[in-house]
Amino acid sequence: IVGHTEPYTKLCCKGFCIDILKKLSRNIKFSYDLYLVTNGKHGKLVRGIWNGMIGE
Repeated sequence: IVGHTEPYTKLCCKGFCIDILKKLSRNIKFSYDLYLVTNGKHGKLVRGIWNGMIGE
């Protein structure tokens, strides 16, 4: 996970979903960045625009 403010710091993530993400990225060769959304929301449609994790 990358922090919200500079300097952006990479932090360790672990668990079942992270293990799957790592294996998938190796097998089908893609890269990814995990980060916290700025407003801490999962996502809501507001005036036709998604916010939160879905909007990003």
